Amino acid sequence: MDFSHPRIYDSDSILSLHHEPRHVIIYGAGVIGCEYASIFRGMDVKVDLINTRDRLLAFLDQEMSDSLSYHFWNSGVVIRHNEEYEKIEGCDDGVIMHLKSGKKLKADCLLYANGRTGNTDSLALENIGLETDSRGQLKVNSMYQTALPHVYAVGDVIGYPSLASAAYDQGRIAAQALVKGEATAHLIEDIPTGIYTIPEISSVGKNRAAVNGNESALRSGPRAI
Repeated sequence: MDFSHPRIYDSDSILSLHHEPRHVIIYGAGVIGCEYASIFRGMDVKVDLINTRDRLLAFLDQEMSDSLSYHFWNSGVVIRHNEEYEKIEGCDDGVIMHLKSGKKLKADCLLYANGRTGNTDSLALENIGLETDSRGQLKVNSMYQTALPHVYAVGDVIGYPSLASAAYDQGRIAAQALVKGEATAHLIEDIPTGIYTIPEISSVGKNRAAVNGNESALRSGPRAI
């Protein structure tokens, strides 16, 4: 992906958008992609949302995912499920995305939002014997120590849950381990999640799929908020 092209953005550079697009392609329908789809559609920008999976935000309960899809379609967002790009052409006035299905889309700009990777390439971690995974992330233990016990890592660079609120606590736990040699605190199992789409989505605890058919462990009831 050529992020040096003036019409191709990631989730950070899109905040410095230097023109007013009438049509945007968003590749990736995870949390970030869906949030930006809401933002652009709210500004009356035509949105093509390319989803590599069969439904939006598959970690949510089916009815929540379906509800978000309904609201997106109703607002004018075009969702294209089970699609992957084959190549991207950058033009002076926009981009052309060729999909593996044979479809071809042209828009004023492209937002690539198909996941984030750890910004570890420039750290030369191989010089101290640390390896990252394919997404540039580090493995840690319960005290947030890497494979080198004197090197700690917290936040998005260690993967799930990739939430600012969790990263704050991870930092506190790592600091306690660093100073005392052990950590008595730990992250709570059920971390509240907020997704800033339109409409907004919040969740905490296990979803239906996680209870593995044990309906006695599940109570649900819709509420208008």
